[in-house]
Amino acid sequence: MPAPVDMDVLHIILTATSLLCVFSYEITVNSFDLLPCKEDDKVCVTGSGDCVQPPPPLAQKNFNMSCYFKVSLESVTCEWSEKQFSHTAASVSLIFNRQRLHTGPSSCTMTQSLNLTFGYFLSFCTNLFSFRPVKHCPALFVPAERLMITARVRSSSVELWSQPHYVFVYKAVKPAAPELTVIGSTEDSVSVGWSSSGDTRCQLRYRAHSSETWSQSPDFVFTPQNQKHIYSINGLQPFTFYTATVSCSRTVGIWSNWSAGVSVRTLDRAPSKYPQPCYRLDKTDSGGRLHIMWKALDPHDAGGHILGYQVSYRRVMGQQLQDRSVVNVTDEICVLTVDEGTWRVSVAAFNTAGVGPSVNLSVDTRRHRPLSSVRNMWVSCSVPVGTGLWVQWEIPAQPVTHFDVWWRLETNVSSSCWSTVNSSTSSTLIQDVDPMESYLISVVPVYKQQCGPPQSVSASLRLGALMEPTKLKVTGVNQTAVTVMWAWQRRSGPVRVDGYRVTLRSDSYEQTQPLWPDQRQHTFINLTADTEYCLVLWADNSSTHMISVRTEFDQFPVVATAMPLLLLAATVFIVSILSRTMYKGFFYPRVSSPQDSTAGQWLMDSKHQNSTKQNILDIQDFQDVDLLEVKSTIVVEPCCPDPLDRLVIKLSDLRLDAEHDGPAPSTPQQFQCGPSDDEGGTAHHTEQGSQEQAHDAVKRCFGGVADAQITCEGEYVVNASYQERTVVSVTCDTDYLPNVAALT
Repeated sequence: MPAPVDMDVLHIILTATSLLCVFSYEITVNSFDLLPCKEDDKVCVTGSGDCVQPPPPLAQKNFNMSCYFKVSLESVTCEWSEKQFSHTAASVSLIFNRQRLHTGPSSCTMTQSLNLTFGYFLSFCTNLFSFRPVKHCPALFVPAERLMITARVRSSSVELWSQPHYVFVYKAVKPAAPELTVIGSTEDSVSVGWSSSGDTRCQLRYRAHSSETWSQSPDFVFTPQNQKHIYSINGLQPFTFYTATVSCSRTVGIWSNWSAGVSVRTLDRAPSKYPQPCYRLDKTDSGGRLHIMWKALDPHDAGGHILGYQVSYRRVMGQQLQDRSVVNVTDEICVLTVDEGTWRVSVAAFNTAGVGPSVNLSVDTRRHRPLSSVRNMWVSCSVPVGTGLWVQWEIPAQPVTHFDVWWRLETNVSSSCWSTVNSSTSSTLIQDVDPMESYLISVVPVYKQQCGPPQSVSASLRLGALMEPTKLKVTGVNQTAVTVMWAWQRRSGPVRVDGYRVTLRSDSYEQTQPLWPDQRQHTFINLTADTEYCLVLWADNSSTHMISVRTEFDQFPVVATAMPLLLLAATVFIVSILSRTMYKGFFYPRVSSPQDSTAGQWLMDSKHQNSTKQNILDIQDFQDVDLLEVKSTIVVEPCCPDPLDRLVIKLSDLRLDAEHDGPAPSTPQQFQCGPSDDEGGTAHHTEQGSQEQAHDAVKRCFGGVADAQITCEGEYVVNASYQERTVVSVTCDTDYLPNVAALT
């Protein structure tokens, strides 16, 4: 049985690829683990089971094996690869023979049991023409020795021997990996250093942290013994992390392992390129909200790391500029609140090294004309599936310089990417997307320095657009049109859908409308009145919702038919009315009606019939008669309540002053003045006297009624109904009638 070997001494690295069944081995043996064979003093092994005679050279197999010697550990390591198609447990052993300068064999062997998916017995041996005996196997591993190593693989059914591999230990020495340190860095270079215990030649390799590909130094670097060598790596990117390692070998010999990697970052450098912004203005009553957008600068294009962006703006008043305001942002968008007027905006990238060049925008809020967004945007999986996301849209009618397509992870706002598409293209392919992530994709039209509102759709590589229409309903119906509405929501199902559409159809009619996320309603026109239709919502070729709708009844034909009849009937009616009026006026002339006259209406008024006051005018008092023969009566009545309600004067009893116009009467007349009696008559006071007495009596009668109304009657006015009132009756000659008016 082979002796057990400590795994710290024997290191076997096995790498298998199941399809090709290729196995790689790396075995390290220390000198103090070697044992001599009792049967053969020319061989050293690690187990007594390997002290056997090897097969003839024709039975040995070429393993393409390589070995190297580590001076510090006094160990030998061998590597090889082998193909096998069986899967059985096997053990591996190594056999060492020391080459002899003249004659005499010498050998030594190492064995290790392995549990392999497939296996064979392997041994190393030295097969020289002559060997020397080995007195002490641990002293076999020295630089001056020449060794022959054979590999042996055995299992229960297979035993294989490798062809001998000859090693001159001095030339097979593998130096220890050097220790690499960082000396310094600049914007585009890094300096590292290392030292070696002997004269070596070294090679350096490096890579950026974001890359998996190593770059190697073009030439070997010679390092003298016990001296530290400094090497500078040039042509690097600013503000970028790099990892560097180094490997060395002697002038003749095997290369050392790569040293432990060191990480170093280059210094920052101010950006050398300005961004390319565009603006969009949302107008308000006082001014507007100014949206500034730009594409993120690539560090390689900008010449340095981008820490953020500096946005400065100021208002232009005539030929003068107001104080500048500065805003620092880390995203690729900035929203500014501005008043009405002309504004100058500048955008520049900055980092720890400084601010880069800026680009200026001039915005006049009073002359701004908004740019429309794209329409009918949609995202689907490209063909073949899995190569990218296909984005398509409809080009707006307004002039466009180019389109900016922007996408980012929905879970990470800062991870944004941009691409530019020319104005004549309405689609693009987004590649290098993670199939397990969902993205928010936006398309922005740009005309010179002005950009329109972004149109956005969520999508993933497995499902395409992550939106679906829902809540389909009919909102309006008439004789020839049907209006439908729907809403958009995030898709809930795991099925990939390339597009949606809605169809309105009947037995003899069908109309289809594709659905886009920027639409919420559609009207189907040119329909037939009073017809049953079916509204269907499609997801690719599968219907998801159906609605039945019927157009309204068309009343126009009925109205068009009945209208001439209605017009004819109206004409006949109007003619008959006019004919009746004309005939009536011709055969039956109009007779005046007393009750329609103004006088008749005044007489029929009840307030005149119920009045307690009666003012009677006798028509005879207004006749032109002989003034000397006819006598009249004048009734004087005050307008306001007075003890003398009425005054009756007989014109024959009056005497006037000397200033009257008519002749004086020849004889004195009788006059009366007195209140009404209790029976309703008039109490008269009769006085006989001279003209002066009569004149005084009249004055007494008229003394308290300066504002009296005088009414003349034929003889007297009976005031029996007015009791307790003073009535004065004056009788005058008709000769003084013209002067009665003077009393009023």
